[in-house]
Amino acid sequence: MEKEARLTAQLNTPKTLAEVLTMIYHQFDNALLIRVLTAVADKVAQLHHAGFSIEPLTNDVICLQLNTRDHSIDVTVAEKSLGTSEAPLTWQQRGQQLAGINLPDDYWRILKYMYFSNQAMPDEFSDAADVMRQSLRSENPSQLIAEKNIWLWDENSAQAMIVLHRKAKKSLRRKRDNLKLLLHNLIMLPRIWFGYKRLIRTAYKKPITLTNRIGIALHPEYWPQENELLLELSCIPVLIRFYCHEAAPQWQASIELIQELRHRNIRVMVALVQNRNAVIDSSSWQSFLDAIIPQVHDLVDWIEVGHASNRVKWGIWNAKEYANLLHAVYVYKKTYPKLRLIGPAVIDFEWYKIIDILKTLPKRIKLQALSQHLYVDRRGAPENFQGKFSSIEKCALAKAIAISSGQCEPHFIISEFNWPIKETGVYSPIGSPYMAPEWFRDNPGVTETEYAEYLIRYLTIALCSGFVEQAVIWRLSAHGYGLVDDRDGFRKRAAFFALQTYLQLLGDAKFISKRASQAGDYLFEFQTSSATITLAWTTQMEKVITIAGPAECCIDLYGQPLQQSGPHVTLSASPIYTIQEQP
Repeated sequence: MEKEARLTAQLNTPKTLAEVLTMIYHQFDNALLIRVLTAVADKVAQLHHAGFSIEPLTNDVICLQLNTRDHSIDVTVAEKSLGTSEAPLTWQQRGQQLAGINLPDDYWRILKYMYFSNQAMPDEFSDAADVMRQSLRSENPSQLIAEKNIWLWDENSAQAMIVLHRKAKKSLRRKRDNLKLLLHNLIMLPRIWFGYKRLIRTAYKKPITLTNRIGIALHPEYWPQENELLLELSCIPVLIRFYCHEAAPQWQASIELIQELRHRNIRVMVALVQNRNAVIDSSSWQSFLDAIIPQVHDLVDWIEVGHASNRVKWGIWNAKEYANLLHAVYVYKKTYPKLRLIGPAVIDFEWYKIIDILKTLPKRIKLQALSQHLYVDRRGAPENFQGKFSSIEKCALAKAIAISSGQCEPHFIISEFNWPIKETGVYSPIGSPYMAPEWFRDNPGVTETEYAEYLIRYLTIALCSGFVEQAVIWRLSAHGYGLVDDRDGFRKRAAFFALQTYLQLLGDAKFISKRASQAGDYLFEFQTSSATITLAWTTQMEKVITIAGPAECCIDLYGQPLQQSGPHVTLSASPIYTIQEQP
């Protein structure tokens, strides 16, 4: 309703596409942009199909207005640009005309798909359109510089949107930033590598108590529903994000939720998420901090500063820009000395970006932990390798960086991870903001069952390694990646029940050891006050193995009893628990 009201206010009188885009870019709203582009693409395709040629087709000759009857967007093209063609327009001619609409890279890609209503696109159309667009943009190089600062938010997938493609981003990066990154890594790598080699030999060698090590992110707007869900997950620690692009009422609602959670003795973590405006306008970031930190500093375990600091789409172009954001937060430690700050929240396995950012920080700034959004394999199993690194190696390397950098205490926190779920469309983090034909063909993501299996395996590998202090799941309720489907009556997915069982059995358990086993088999032994529990799975073919001693019971990933024959159990990709009660 809020977005509809905003659109009504903007388009109650006719406006050119150029004017509408300017408003959308200032409001950061991807949803409005997608809606506008859909209407524009449909109109241009209709005119072309009807035999009209549109020259010039620019942002200034397209006019938009809201239809008050059905709230659709009416699109008109200035009559001076319309002409009739004796012969049907060729695909090449259509593509060349469409190229006159000026959009950032990724939205240009989307517009082309929209023109064909998500059907197959002829190569001659796409090639001609791209060549013409490149020619037009080369005449105005300042256009790309302006697009560097466009930042758009997609509520469906709860993330910032890609605006520029790799080639454009590369052309806008400063060579000196790349040289600094290289220099920082050359300086630090030998020490980090030797530390990593020592650490990896200690994996699974120390007892680890799991209490409060698993966290989950909440969505404040869903608190009425998530309140009950959190109770079923043993009230584990929660993460609340504050977004700089939002407004004071939303920040205050999150603060009040934190106060309620702490009143109930639920531990809370906070993440401060920037947009591009926060980077280029320090007063915007400062106002954001002033509204939040004084009210939460003594209520939270830690505050993560920045989000995906190695991703341009989140508004940060280099390590120095992140350092400036962190410095503004670090100043609060003078007033609140117990404030615990973590970062730099690099996403994916880009260890070299972590090193660059940490080496760019002023020496006086020291984080209380290194945090990372460690997506080991967004389409596959946590045991999968990326080069020579699977989950365990990646966690060890992050810990080695924390120890060796000198800019943070020797702690490592995974502050975000999940898997995108198949067939969730634009609500998936890898499907938003527009489902192109190849996405329907490839159907990327994991099934709900795979998500449940991967979640438990990842948590166990990471936390029992001894390298990870805490792992936070993003997030509890979300159609595209949550443990609960917020678009299906908050239906609990398999991963919710798997985590619930894990917490009931092992939430306060102590990890004892990882048993020796064949390659691909994983057997983790835990001790509780009343039982010895073995959690086991295999990444190989299903097999029968012998466990040490008979178990009183054997249960599956979701807590349901399994049949077993003496000390023999069947292993598969789905973890199982064997329980031996203590005498």
